[in-house]
Amino acid sequence: MKKIKYLYFIAAASAFLFCSCSKKNNPAPFAPVISLKFNDTAFSTTNMAVSFPHDTVLINGQFAGQGLIALSIPNAKVGSFDVATSGATFQFANGPAAQDLYTATSGTIVVTSLTSNTIAGTFAVSVDNVAHTTKTITDGQFQANLP
Repeated sequence: MKKIKYLYFIAAASAFLFCSCSKKNNPAPFAPVISLKFNDTAFSTTNMAVSFPHDTVLINGQFAGQGLIALSIPNAKVGSFDVATSGATFQFANGPAAQDLYTATSGTIVVTSLTSNTIAGTFAVSVDNVAHTTKTITDGQFQANLP
């Protein structure tokens, strides 16, 4: 069951990355990026897809190699979202196996800026995998253009 959930996560992230497009011709106000430290190893990417259905911001990114990230912020607004209580979710995959998928169990996602065109913020979370191994994700930052 957990392997199916992991495969669904990979498929959803890939679909967003490869099928998402924007019809806006406006220049980007800043460079979209998402970065973090996982177990003191730095990850950064501009390979990301963003959607904004029903006031929920979904950000999916793919790092070099097999790393993936997915953030979901319901009722998005400037402020702090506790992943344990607000409905915000965070997942990070550091490889293809089920034990490489980590889901946030505590921590916060902070939206520092939200306009009709952009979103930016930070995050720091504790994550667990299927083996209940806990890791930390620190120094997380994101900025993206909204569709």
